[in-house]
Amino acid sequence: MKIGREIAVFAGIALVVVLMQAAVLGGFELLARPLWFDECLTWMLATDSSFAHEIRALRGGADTNMPGVYVMLRGVKWFGLLSVEGMRWFALMSTVAALAATFAALRAAARREVAAAGALMVWAHPVVMAHAFEARFYGPMLAGCAITAAGMMWRSKSVLGAGAVLLCGVHYFGAIVLMLMAAGAIASRGWRWREVWPCVFGLAVTIACSPLYFGQRASFVATDWMEAVSATSVVGFAREIVPVAVVVVIALVGLLSRSRSPHPNPLPEYRERGKELALMMALLAMPVVLVVISLVWQPVLMGRYAIVVALGLAAVGALGMNRTPRWVAVAAGVVLFGASCFEMVRLKNFQSTSSARLAVIVDGIEQSGEDLVVFESGFDALPVWVNVPQMRDRIGVIDNRLDGSESSRKAQVVRGQMRNIGRFYDGPRMLAVSDVLGRPRFGYVTWEDVLLETLPPHYGSHPVTTFRNGGVQVNPFVHVVSRSW
Repeated sequence: MKIGREIAVFAGIALVVVLMQAAVLGGFELLARPLWFDECLTWMLATDSSFAHEIRALRGGADTNMPGVYVMLRGVKWFGLLSVEGMRWFALMSTVAALAATFAALRAAARREVAAAGALMVWAHPVVMAHAFEARFYGPMLAGCAITAAGMMWRSKSVLGAGAVLLCGVHYFGAIVLMLMAAGAIASRGWRWREVWPCVFGLAVTIACSPLYFGQRASFVATDWMEAVSATSVVGFAREIVPVAVVVVIALVGLLSRSRSPHPNPLPEYRERGKELALMMALLAMPVVLVVISLVWQPVLMGRYAIVVALGLAAVGALGMNRTPRWVAVAAGVVLFGASCFEMVRLKNFQSTSSARLAVIVDGIEQSGEDLVVFESGFDALPVWVNVPQMRDRIGVIDNRLDGSESSRKAQVVRGQMRNIGRFYDGPRMLAVSDVLGRPRFGYVTWEDVLLETLPPHYGSHPVTTFRNGGVQVNPFVHVVSRSW
């Protein structure tokens, strides 16, 4: 079977398997769940009737990413397919494309069953699974990275150029990912820059979009909303991007590759395959890059920023499986498919809790009976405003903490985002504390599920709802605040 046909067959099988898996395990529910804060940003910009206005809003900080996904969603809109589910379907299909491109990249240096097991290793990664069902940038980012890797592995400059444009067009970190792969190819294969010159197209996209980046940065008073780097945050970050199931499979394959190699003299062949896969394994350096950025600039230790590590792990696994009999790769694929099923079920359970939180807030607003319900953070307010449009006239976001104490850095960043949204789109009203306290009664939704422990003089409150997470009672966070004089 020719390689091109082989890749097409795998892509079709991957699509069918993913859809059947989602149908059996309830994954389709993940496509129809309420939008959370970040996805609300995607929805507001993607549904903009004017592309020029959409780009101005993007530069003004209504969102803080590259325009690539919005350009592609504009095409989805032209076909009349843009909806909440449509945006998530786009992310899921992007991830399936990433799996097919991963197979293509690995197939250049590995047997058919090994390349398939490597693609399953990507699908079983928790970060990949989470963002396959999320209307954001990381499914397309993974697809761009995998297509770029396939272009390099097969020395196809057209594929490499297309992948580089996609990768750099959807995320600012795409340029870093691209340079890591190019450096890995040059260092391992002895290539010169002319072998990877199509990468210039991706870097050109990054440079062309730099005014968007600087406009977004200028629109925020506070930009670093994550906690400072610490040993705890680094360990948590590492646990997020290096899943146990994948590590176990790689370790077992490594042990078997030493004792059951089908090759009489495997070391030279192993080294040659290692050189070929080095450009993908270079992606394992992405977490190190993010740690350095976090130390010298601002914290960025989030698993989604390092989603491309899944491709690096797949390359390591493929390198080991190439030295083993075929049954090892088949067995590894079965185990990894089981791990992906587990991750899908776990994701579904987690997201059902997130949806329940929104339902509790909405129920609390109804129970309060208040004409005005003030949110301490837009992180909760925007999903209510987008998902429950009949409540839009009743909700607002306060511009500071009700008791006058200093807000957390994260809360300040979210408020800045809400102000930026308000400059370009309809959204929850931003209210001054003085305007809110001028009312005798109002509903109040606290930030991060905390009790109202302190209030200005002459004000009291009582909780309306209590959020339960897995049977464990969490602090009430929807309150009615009333003036006592």
